[in-house]
Amino acid sequence: MSLEQISMRIDSRLLRELDQIAESEFKRRSDVVRDALVAHVKHEIEIRQIKEMVTKQFLEGKLSLDDFARIVSFDIAQQIKVGKETLKESIERAKKDSKRNL
Repeated sequence: MSLEQISMRIDSRLLRELDQIAESEFKRRSDVVRDALVAHVKHEIEIRQIKEMVTKQFLEGKLSLDDFARIVSFDIAQQIKVGKETLKESIERAKKDSKRNL
C-alpha cells in the first residue's frame, strides 16, 4: 500500500489537543490523525453496509417502515418506500400492457 500526502488546516486549539494526544500515546501527530481517519472511514463503511442490509430487508417485506425509518432516517425511508411502490406499479402496468398486446 502506498501512502499519499494530504494537507489540511485545523483550529489551533484542536492542534494543541492533537499534540497532547500524540505525546501521551508516544505517536507522531500524523499517526494520530491517520488512526482517527481510518477509524472514521471504517465506521462509515459499517454504517453504509447496515443501511444497505436493512434496505434489502425492508424491500423484501421483512422489516416494517417504522423500524426501517428508525435506522436510516424518516426521509430516506420515505424515499425508498415511494420508489418501491412506484416500481411495483410500473411492473403491474407492464404486465397488463403485455397481456393486452398478446
